[in-house]
This record gives sequence, structure tokens and C-alpha cells, in this order.
Amino acid sequence: MAFNIDITTPADTSLISAFPLNERNNRITLEGIITNDHIEATGDHDKVGLRQRTVGGGDQPAADGTLGFLFCEDVAGITELFYQDDTPNPIQITSNGVLAPDKLPLAGGTMTGNIVLDPSVKVTADNNNSGMRGETIVPGVYRRLIDMENATDTIRVGDQSDVIHILCDTENNYIANYAGSGGTKFFWHSGNMGAGKGLDADLVDGVEGVAIFSSLVSGAGQFFESAPLPDTKATGGSLPHGITGIPRIVMGYLKCDVPTSSGYIQNDEIVVSSSLRIDEKNRGLATGADATNVFYRIGADTFPFVGLDKATGISSTLVQGDWKVIIRAWK
Repeated sequence: MAFNIDITTPADTSLISAFPLNERNNRITLEGIITNDHIEATGDHDKVGLRQRTVGGGDQPAADGTLGFLFCEDVAGITELFYQDDTPNPIQITSNGVLAPDKLPLAGGTMTGNIVLDPSVKVTADNNNSGMRGETIVPGVYRRLIDMENATDTIRVGDQSDVIHILCDTENNYIANYAGSGGTKFFWHSGNMGAGKGLDADLVDGVEGVAIFSSLVSGAGQFFESAPLPDTKATGGSLPHGITGIPRIVMGYLKCDVPTSSGYIQNDEIVVSSSLRIDEKNRGLATGADATNVFYRIGADTFPFVGLDKATGISSTLVQGDWKVIIRAWK
């Protein structure tokens, strides 16, 4: 059936008796046109056909500032759908007969490339159930990567049945709770790295720094230092050191107890050798220890100590009474 209506028929000179037939033919033609693209009962459009425009958009609709246009264009031999707003700004809606890759459907589809969101955009999901999921090594099996749990205000990381809960407990404490590894663990960061925080990061071999410092505090079980002892010749004694076992190191010191002596000034300390030689004539300091005490013995010579002058480096007899003896021991 032809869909062209001949408006020149009947001619003005035709007999009036010829009008009814021509009028009926035109009505039949018009009805065929209408029913071809419409649903007869409702008058709704059955389909809309769009003419394919010139390849490359040579005859895209001209923008008029008020209208938008849907049109088709040949792209690589396939008729694709475009929309053009009143700018004009033509947008390709289909590609290879399907939705263009930069147009993602509300359900399904695969996104490629980077996702860039405006800072004002908020991303939301079903907090209690889905969150973000990833496919496991079993194709088609997806498990939770991360989500927010409303009931506890915690971030959950991991599978539905075996998850890590991450919680900001206080301003300085961030907690990861994972039942499979013994429960609550603290994150180490600049706000909680001080002493006493319970993190091994602030320990040395599992020991708090204060305990290590205590190794230099006499009586703390790691270190012993005697009170100043007189430098009297031929004297000695023993002192309980409080260290478990025999100390590894025991040393004797002379501490200057006067303003100046042999070039040294008050509170200067020098190490006293425990080794003895025949030509030292009973001079020096012997030190040692057992599991309970440190012991010492000062040489019996009238001048029990000989050292080097601090200023000149020349051998100098240290004046008895100018010095105090100190014994130190380390575990």
C-alpha cells in the first residue's frame, strides 16, 4: 500500500460523482500510515524511525537555543543514536549497537578506566549488607571487601563470617578487632607511640624504655654503684650488689674530691687499673665480685695510686685524701 496522498486528485474539473471514491482511497491511505506507527486502540506510538544522517555529522541538527534533538548517524557502518542539546553538544548514546561504554546502566555493566568524583559527591551503599565486594578465586563468588556497620560504628574489612572490625576508640587509639588473631589490636601512630601504650613499637626486645634506663640506676637489678669510699691505703671490703648472678663487669674509679689535684678538678673521674706489677710497689685497686657482693682492696703503699697528670701526661703520685673510690658493676 502506498502511503502518499495525492492532493491533486480529484482534479478541480472532475465530476462530483468521482469525489467519494477518491476521498475513501485517501482515508484508507492515511489510516494505513497511522496504524503502521501507532497502536490503533490507544493512539500510542508503536515505533519511531529516525533517518540516518551524513557520516561524520555533516548535517547534525542546528541548535536553536531551545530544542533538543534525537537523531541517528552512521559510525563505522553502524547506525548509532545521538542526542543533541540546545548548545549544540551532540552526545553519542549507543556504540556498536549497545549502550556506549561511557554510559553505565543503573544495573549491571562493566566500568573501565579511572573513576573521578567531584569532591561534593557522596557515595553511599547498603551499610548493613553489601558495601564493596570483590570476586574470589571461585568465579561468580563475591565476598565483602569493606563496609560500615551501623550498630557499632565500625568499619568491617573482610568476608561476611570472618571480618576485621576497625574502630576509633578514643582520639589517639585506633583499634582492629579480629577474633581469629586474639581480638583487639591497636594501630601504631604518632598519637600513641609513647611509653606505656602497650605497643611493642615503643619497646626494645619487649622491654619499656624506662626499664632500660633503670639499668643505669643502682639497685634496679641491672646496675650497681657504691657510695664514695675513702682512698685509705690497705683498706677494702665487700658490698651487696643486688644483681642476679655474678656481674659481667666490675670496675673501680677514683673521683677527685678537692678543687684540683694532679691537673684534675673536682668531680673528675678516672678508671683505676686492677692489674698489678712488681714495680708498682703495692699500688693500685683490686676489684671483683661473686653472686652476692662486689669486693675491693686498695694497695698498701703509702701512696696507693699513681696516675698521669691530666695536664702534662707525666706520671704523678696521687695524693691520698684528695680522692674517693667508687665501685661500679653491670649485670
